[in-house]
Amino acid sequence: MCYNSVMRLFILTVAVLCLAPFSAEASNTPQFLETRLAPLILPHAQHAGQQRSSYLESQLSDPVAPTFEAVDYNSPEESKIIESQIDSLLFGLNSYIAPEFDVYGHEIRRYMVRTIEPSQMNNPAEVLAQYRNVRRAGIIAEQWQQDMSAKLEKISVDIEASGSMARMRSKLTYNQNIIDQFFKDLNAWVSANQDAVEFYFRNQGEFEVVYPLYYFMNFGDKEEFMQIYIDREKALAEMQKYLPFAKMIY
Repeated sequence: MCYNSVMRLFILTVAVLCLAPFSAEASNTPQFLETRLAPLILPHAQHAGQQRSSYLESQLSDPVAPTFEAVDYNSPEESKIIESQIDSLLFGLNSYIAPEFDVYGHEIRRYMVRTIEPSQMNNPAEVLAQYRNVRRAGIIAEQWQQDMSAKLEKISVDIEASGSMARMRSKLTYNQNIIDQFFKDLNAWVSANQDAVEFYFRNQGEFEVVYPLYYFMNFGDKEEFMQIYIDREKALAEMQKYLPFAKMIY
């Protein structure tokens, strides 16, 4: 992928997404306090060792997310050896590479690292900002998958043209299966986070978060959120199996 294509990708991802304006009343109004249901207690894995009774006595700090700094990206030199090209397909998927060479994965992690912290769920401006971040991550994931498909096709053509041994074709097939599963898991994770942020966006004023307690005014919202939470945790667990994404917490 050429450097200019990379630059066009990032110009695309920073485009402002048009969203309908919304407003939210403070969720700690007397009416909310009177009508809210018993809370869901959903501590993050980092706080799993605490007694549940302690959550009612003191508010926990947000889980500690990793830090992914912005970097200047470089395009790695492509090997002319077909087997090395096949190996490199998995760089950034199930093996770590330096951020400056991980143009897609590093940017996705930067956008997805805090989507969103519990203390910010009641903040309309932050919810909107994180909604845009998740959408940007989705655009990058789509471009990454397209770029990977082009690489797979090129390598496949080169193998046929060179008359390479069957072992090379088998290795490409093996790696392609890993790649297909990776993008299935990546898209599910991004989608699950988008569903979560859309819920926060859509229901501002109808819930309150005093982490790890999640309060709701009606059973429908409470049940919907619980399913969204379960789906997101499941999708996260699948992504954490990939070494470059192992430190993600949302």
